[in-house]
Amino acid sequence: MIPAFNEEQRIDAAVRAVMSKLEEIGEEFEIICVDDGSRDTTADRAARWAARDPRVRLVRLPENAGKGAAVREGILAARGDVVFFLDADLSTPPAAIEDALPHLKDGADVVIGSRNREGARVDRPQGAVRRSLGRGFLVLARAVADPKATDLTCGFKGFRRPAAEAIFKRTTLPGWAFDAETALIARRLGLVRREIPVHWRNDPDSRVRVAGAIAQSLLDLMRLAWRDARGFYRASQEERDAAQQR
Repeated sequence: MIPAFNEEQRIDAAVRAVMSKLEEIGEEFEIICVDDGSRDTTADRAARWAARDPRVRLVRLPENAGKGAAVREGILAARGDVVFFLDADLSTPPAAIEDALPHLKDGADVVIGSRNREGARVDRPQGAVRRSLGRGFLVLARAVADPKATDLTCGFKGFRRPAAEAIFKRTTLPGWAFDAETALIARRLGLVRREIPVHWRNDPDSRVRVAGAIAQSLLDLMRLAWRDARGFYRASQEERDAAQQR
């Protein structure tokens, strides 16, 4: 699944690269492009892919709602036994799917790409300011969502379908802090979470506006902590069993 907002310059290459890797893996697949209310030709380009290849589907949000909302819509629309999402800029290349699949077939419910695990490779890192802000956010997000996480904002994650449905039916945050919310929900559901090192490359043409995104994300982390303290993310044994279904 590929969430996209104003990605007319990259969506074709992203679909082509993901399709090539999935064909190489050799299992049945679908590619869902979620247009997050783009104001350019992103949706039109994705629609052309869908028109000529039934393995590609387009989900359109009527207006820009945020990456968290786009990922939620795409995940819940997916029909496969396992579900992945990765960014349209391919900052994490589709090869990560092949690396993650064995883990999902061998006991993991959730696979999380990490730029901070041993074996990860980071080309063209972010600037110093963004790295500092990212490290600060990670410290706070780990305290709220998952103390064991080494990377919560890498744009690559994979799920077994029961786990994906259980998590994303409960998510509420539309913006960039959705990664922390999914980690918190996965922990509350008792899901098996594994991190894998990824090859990651910063895209200087990122759509993220750092100051605004960080400010909003900090507010969202406060909301997460408040909700969690009041039992909003508490899961019943029935919910935990459904999420862990194999």
